[in-house]
Amino acid sequence: MSEKIMEQRIEKYKLSQAFKDGSKAFIAFWVITFIVFGFLRGCADEQHVNELKAKENLYVRVQVEGAN
Repeated sequence: MSEKIMEQRIEKYKLSQAFKDGSKAFIAFWVITFIVFGFLRGCADEQHVNELKAKENLYVRVQVEGAN
């Protein structure tokens, strides 16, 4: 009977360990979030630049070819 109680005590998850694991997960979540956010923002900036270039090219084409 006492061996069973000892095994249960060993298997208990310590609060300090839970705090460490939770802290690691929290930090990992924010690091991944900032990496993904930075990547998506870079993609959005690139898309915006591409749209501006397309509008500029269209404007130049209308000026060169003339409006019909």
